[in-house]
Amino acid sequence: MKKQLANIITSARIIGAVVLFFFKDVNGAFLCIYAFCGLTDLIDGPVARKTQSESSAGALLDTVGDIATYVALAKILLSKHLVPSWVLCWYIPAAVSILCSGFIAFARFRHFFVIHSLFGKLMGLTAFLMPFALRFGIIIPCFVAMCVTATVSAIETAVITVKSEDPEHDAASIAGMIIKNR
Repeated sequence: MKKQLANIITSARIIGAVVLFFFKDVNGAFLCIYAFCGLTDLIDGPVARKTQSESSAGALLDTVGDIATYVALAKILLSKHLVPSWVLCWYIPAAVSILCSGFIAFARFRHFFVIHSLFGKLMGLTAFLMPFALRFGIIIPCFVAMCVTATVSAIETAVITVKSEDPEHDAASIAGMIIKNR
């Protein structure tokens, strides 16, 4: 049971994300469940490391949880026409580039994975803050931050995936990879 705790936590986030799909607006209940999803995202990785239960399946489950949570949020933002077209034109290519790095990883290492890079985590943080930014009327600066971090993450992920001999374990950032190779 202790070895499965991280995956249980991640699965709880996925269930929370599924519940978020039923909301039509960003209200108090949505924010509570969304915050729960964010909290479980923060703790599943450290729990996996602490219990020495890190696995490719767990990393994939974590990615599914991230995608499910953000798709549920995007559903509301898009249905309410709160996403400017420039955000979609900027963010979607960056997100697709990050996904393409997973296919590059598959071609190089014979299994699909997406690096959880430093800027990928920053992108996740800005995306996580989106509904709170909406409530406080600062969503445009949050969109800008998300698009910038997504762009840098796409570049960072591609470089690490292409250049590193063990990108899943080598470095969480380009800077880390450069320092390690000195």
